Amino acid sequence: MSGRCWLVTAVALVLLAVWGTGCRTDPDPAVREDPEAALPAPYFVDIAAQVGLQDTIRSGTREKRFLVEAKGGAAAALLDFDGDGRLDIYTLNGSQLDLTPEENPRHNYLYRNDGERFVEIARQAGVAHRGWGMGVSAADYNNNGHKDIHVANYGPNAFYRNNGDGTFTEIAAPIGLADSSWSTGSAFADFNLNGLLDLYVANYVQFDVHTRPHDEQMYMWKGIYVLRGPMGLPAAPDRLYRNQGDGTFVDITGAYGITAPAPSYGFTPVWADLSRNGYPELVVANDSKPNFLFRYDGEDGFSEVAGPAGVAFNRDGRAQAGMGCAVADFDGDGWQDIFFTHFSDDSNTLYRNDTGRYGGELFFTDITYPAGVGEASWSKVGWGTGFIDYDHDGYLDLFVANGHVYPEVDRYDIGTTYAQRNQFFRNTGGDFVEITDRLGAGMAVRKVSRGAAFGDLNGDGRLDIYVANQDDTPTLLRNQGPVGNWLAVQPVGVRGNRDGIGAMVRVVADGHEQVREVRSGDSFLSCSAQRVHFGLGPSEVAALVEVRWPGGAMERYLEVEANRVFTIVEGGGLPGGGSR
Repeated sequence: MSGRCWLVTAVALVLLAVWGTGCRTDPDPAVREDPEAALPAPYFVDIAAQVGLQDTIRSGTREKRFLVEAKGGAAAALLDFDGDGRLDIYTLNGSQLDLTPEENPRHNYLYRNDGERFVEIARQAGVAHRGWGMGVSAADYNNNGHKDIHVANYGPNAFYRNNGDGTFTEIAAPIGLADSSWSTGSAFADFNLNGLLDLYVANYVQFDVHTRPHDEQMYMWKGIYVLRGPMGLPAAPDRLYRNQGDGTFVDITGAYGITAPAPSYGFTPVWADLSRNGYPELVVANDSKPNFLFRYDGEDGFSEVAGPAGVAFNRDGRAQAGMGCAVADFDGDGWQDIFFTHFSDDSNTLYRNDTGRYGGELFFTDITYPAGVGEASWSKVGWGTGFIDYDHDGYLDLFVANGHVYPEVDRYDIGTTYAQRNQFFRNTGGDFVEITDRLGAGMAVRKVSRGAAFGDLNGDGRLDIYVANQDDTPTLLRNQGPVGNWLAVQPVGVRGNRDGIGAMVRVVADGHEQVREVRSGDSFLSCSAQRVHFGLGPSEVAALVEVRWPGGAMERYLEVEANRVFTIVEGGGLPGGGSR
């Protein structure tokens, strides 16, 4: 490795100071004075059709008379399922209410990345599920080096164990994951730090189309008869499954306090170490109900603390239509923040993590409007979302996938549309400026978008965006603009889980500090690439790369060359501060 250095200089000593000191340079003064004038040139182009992503995702009828038709069938996971170093794509599909799974002509799609195009191989691989897909997450649950896939459905969930030969076997029932609730999102994490990945599954409502009269599904909204939302329907309780280490899971929902709050209309769960105590907390975006924030209290289980932590409601004290969720340290202070997407005639919401300012107790502040992401979302319905550094300037930007749930809105002049453009916000050093119009034809696409996933799909160092769209083909936004230097870090666990999920990676370049956490499950019911990505701007070397593994072990590397994937195997670094 370049820059092997055993002499710790005074500069290195500063860099190896206490974790999360928040060291951060100010953005360029020109950016602060006139953010748009200082924009670089990266742009996104939708290349889905030219690389073979042309299959249509269906979700019921186009009239969307039932909840599952409006909400489901469009989520995705980015994963390297065959171990060739290239990210593949697994996309869910929907169904029709009058069809059994066996009668459904549609199935989920698995696209193998061959380096130039994506080849659909779901049937050959054994993952052509024909249920009504809602959400997906991927992780190596048995630590054998191969990514497995969990699919949350309206109907029985599915779990595909990776056989390591390019095929999967569906084993949800024998391993204890065959929940038949209306499940939505799922996410893996090692919540008790025993080296095994556990699974949280969010559930939505207790819904059966055969027992609900059709006219009860409609109500008046802005003078239009539209689909009725979940309010009034009984909520379905979420589930927490502990990995037993023998290839099976056990439902520990009640025993670990997950049933302490009343069941809600769950959508997107995200595990993240928000308190920086080494254990992951769990955030759940709930539709039309207060969000959840579960804090792990050891063997006593979890406590639900969203209210006192300030993320149950927005700054006006209202519960919102929580759909998507992204978690990242957008302002560079070392504490991870939370962003939720919501319905129209309301804003998406950004919560700054102020835990460090309040003695270590979880506490967040709604800074949506001061940060510049409130007003722009008012006419949109937001779903998939993520913080990504699209231009590698070292500041996390923000993407939001949009699309309405009421096709009827196109017949009226009420300030919104059914198909909508997605949005992009540039981070100018702690707040955001919308730059959607400046990023090229890919951002001008209007579809009914739902899930979004983020990763470098062609290995050029730029982060791309995959968007699943209802009743349409997907969008693949390839980043084709000039960018600064970058570093992608791939932790590989040995003592802990092999995927390194829960590892916190800190990178310092030219005094600019960034933190990322490895996770599985976020956005809207989707799963982005687990490799963590850092923009380094003009820096050709990262002065410091530091990993805090699940369990607390710290490893550091000095003088790491930029513009490459840096794989770190647990136990291979030097805890005292040298580099290898």
